[in-house]
Amino acid sequence: MKKLDVLQLTLISIGILVLYNAIPISIQFISYAFMWFYEGLKGGDYMYGFIETILFLALYLIFSIYLINNSKKIATTIINKTHLNTEINLNLNKTEIIYVVFIAMGLYGMITNLPSLIRDGYFFIKVSNDFNSNQSVKITGGMLFTKACTVGLFFTLLYYADVFSDFFSKKINNEEDEIDNPIS
Repeated sequence: MKKLDVLQLTLISIGILVLYNAIPISIQFISYAFMWFYEGLKGGDYMYGFIETILFLALYLIFSIYLINNSKKIATTIINKTHLNTEINLNLNKTEIIYVVFIAMGLYGMITNLPSLIRDGYFFIKVSNDFNSNQSVKITGGMLFTKACTVGLFFTLLYYADVFSDFFSKKINNEEDEIDNPIS
């Protein structure tokens, strides 16, 4: 494995983690859009939240797509500028490394979001069945839907981790690359 491969793998991993951070924002985007349309497209908190989530989601997606698609160019530029075009004695399979990253992200997401989904589902059912409830915790159907979608996405990430790791590992194929060596 060349240093170019390791650097490209790192850049793709960063892009994947940025996409990981965009998942809750995309769910918020759907929730704000639904609530804003439900309120009759009036200005206010839902409109501001909708615009804010559009901006953050766009920035996250642009950054991650740029990193993943141009990882080879960025890695080559960094390697050429820093003169690090030597071999590394690592016998790691690229697909296995990315697979482990996806499994870790999926498990972390399930562990952090499943308990709150169960708790909010319990409170939603309890409040909807008790008409005289003066609970300070108000769980809406949109909030419950957002958490259920988030847990579903993390479950999908766990279930299809091998497919995603195969896809991203095919982006790293530098057998025939020739790095400019300004030293020689």
